[in-house]
Amino acid sequence: AQITATIKDMLVEWAKQPVYTVDDVIRGTEFEPAQLIGVGGGSLGLVKAVGEAMTLPVEIPQGAMVANAIGAALARPTLSAGLRADTTDGYYIIPESGKRERLPSGFGQRVAEKILADWLHKQAADWQLPGQEVELISCEHFRTIHSYYDTGDIFNLRMQLKPGILHKISGREVEL
Repeated sequence: AQITATIKDMLVEWAKQPVYTVDDVIRGTEFEPAQLIGVGGGSLGLVKAVGEAMTLPVEIPQGAMVANAIGAALARPTLSAGLRADTTDGYYIIPESGKRERLPSGFGQRVAEKILADWLHKQAADWQLPGQEVELISCEHFRTIHSYYDTGDIFNLRMQLKPGILHKISGREVEL
């Protein structure tokens, strides 16, 4: 009962999220599950019970018992970080590093992305993570105004090492 209640609470919270596209405004953001798909060692009994409680059909795909383990073994390690800059203040911070430094001249979104991407690549190298692309997850840019005058910019960025698969495998489930 607690799992079902938690799932329903998550759906309610999801529906409360702000909308960002015209399509979201027209169609809405409510999500109504049509089916439960279970993977992982405990999925057989658990997903069936939750499906019954939520009156949803249940599917346990082939290989479900080891899907999480295979996924974890093949997933490329990733890392994410944020950068916040205030041009009025003249500093940027990368909270994950505790790094607070003066803004370089010509600072803007491109420079912010480069600073954060360079930090992510350095962290990846320090942690011996495989080299990979960096992607921008989110970027917010606001102008600041004081006493009716435009005084600067605030940038909030979030980037990550692009997730992916380390190796591809093929095969089929073997019954034991």
